[in-house]
Amino acid sequence: MTETNKNNLNQGISPIELMIVLTILSSLFLPCMMYFTEWAKDGSRIKDKMLALSLVEEKLEKLLAMPFNDIPEGKSTNITIESKNGNKVDLGSLIIATSNNKVTFECFVEIVPVDFSAIKNYSFHHLQRVSVEKGMKKITLTAQIVNGNNKQDVQLMAYKANL
Repeated sequence: MTETNKNNLNQGISPIELMIVLTILSSLFLPCMMYFTEWAKDGSRIKDKMLALSLVEEKLEKLLAMPFNDIPEGKSTNITIESKNGNKVDLGSLIIATSNNKVTFECFVEIVPVDFSAIKNYSFHHLQRVSVEKGMKKITLTAQIVNGNNKQDVQLMAYKANL
C-alpha cells in the first residue's frame, strides 16, 4: 500500500460523512417512530370503541326484551327506562376506567307503520292490503365516546314488532 492510502484509512470518518449517515438514519427512524405512536393511539381508540359497542349491544338487547308498549317513543338520554315486568335499561353516562373517556348514551325510538298484503279469497286470488299504524318501533341506540375534543359515535339499530 502506498503512504497516502494508509493515511486515508487511519483518519476515520469525517464530520461530513457522519452528518450524511445521521441524516439518512433519521429520515428512516422518525417516520417509523411516528407510525408506532399513532398505532398506539389508535389501539386505545379501538379498544374504547369496542367497549362502547358491547355496551350498546347489551342495552339494545335489554330494550328488545321489553314489551312493545313499555319502550318510550322519542329521544331518551340520561334516564333509566323501566318496563312493567321489571326490566331496566340505564342510559346514564359513564367513564371508561382505563382511558378516562366519557361515554354517553342516546336512544331514539320512532313508530314505523307496516303495510302487508294477504290473499283473502283463494278461489278469486283477491289480495287484501292491510296497514298497521303502530306495527313496529325502530330503535336507534347511540353511544358517544368523548376524549377531549375528539368524539366517536357507535350506533346500532333494531326493529321491535308489535306482536
